[in-house]
Amino acid sequence: MSDREPSTLDVPRREGPEQRKNPLIVIGVMLIAALGGAFAIRMIAPAQPSQTQPARPIVQIVREQSGLPDLSDLIERLCPSVAKIGQPGAGSDGDGAAVSAFGVSTQGWLLTSAPIKGAEATFGDGQTAQLSDARTDPVSGLSIVRAAGATFQPLPFADQLFPRVGQFGVALSTPAGSGCSASPGMIGSDFLADGRGLVGYIRVQATPSGWPSGAPFVGGDGRVIAISVNSDGTMIPGPLASAIVDELIRNSLSPSASFGFRVIEFTPPISTRLGSTRSGAGVALVQAKSAAAHSGLEAGDIVIAVNDEPVSSASEVNRAVDAITSSGTMNVLRGDRQLTIAITRS
Repeated sequence: MSDREPSTLDVPRREGPEQRKNPLIVIGVMLIAALGGAFAIRMIAPAQPSQTQPARPIVQIVREQSGLPDLSDLIERLCPSVAKIGQPGAGSDGDGAAVSAFGVSTQGWLLTSAPIKGAEATFGDGQTAQLSDARTDPVSGLSIVRAAGATFQPLPFADQLFPRVGQFGVALSTPAGSGCSASPGMIGSDFLADGRGLVGYIRVQATPSGWPSGAPFVGGDGRVIAISVNSDGTMIPGPLASAIVDELIRNSLSPSASFGFRVIEFTPPISTRLGSTRSGAGVALVQAKSAAAHSGLEAGDIVIAVNDEPVSSASEVNRAVDAITSSGTMNVLRGDRQLTIAITRS
């Protein structure tokens, strides 16, 4: 036997039970961690819709909504301000006995576009009032008359000077003097589009038979877009009618009215449609058979000078024509042409 003690290098390596278990423990821990993470993600993530109960499509919700606006509350609110003017017991303006009108002032003024033939107004809520102090604008044919003792809320006019083609509204009237009838329509053209704008400024289509003259054409916001001039749907825009009403109440018409026309401010959108880059005083109405009409003045002309003095606004045009004693000239732009128009006091 050798006296040398065996070296550790000579002893074979053996794995104990603890060493064989270590990889199994690591794998087990990893599996537990993975399962726990998946469970946590499932708890945090939003629930997915069940395959057996799909979410309701938006199109079904849309189908449940009404396709047309209900204007009954609006018409009921405005109706007490709508009236018919005529002799007691007169019918609608279709038989020439009465005309439609509506309140425009807290002082009792009513506005209509037809000759005032009666002495009494009957409102949509049934109240009646005697009439006095009728006043008429010769260019537009609009008239105001005071209804003594009547109580009503004046109808507001739209702010937009130039109503847009395609705008919807309803014409209100009270043929029976109790409640209101409503005739729907859409602005189908204007004097820029059809070239027939001597008196009418916009036209509503399609117009039902018996469309009431003097009726307010109101939009969904309750504002007066225009006032009906006659039964063919010709109308004068609300803001222009509002300016005329103010003059009639003051009993002081614009100087241009004595020459048979009216001017307003043409903004860039209107000038662009007219084929001009120039904004300013534009001719809105020309009185039929007036001296201005015979001289060739047309709605849509842009006035740039009066008696060779440049003007750039409606107020400047009115001041200039007011200084004319009997006759004068106006330089106007019509599309790409410049014309000289002779004007004479009517």
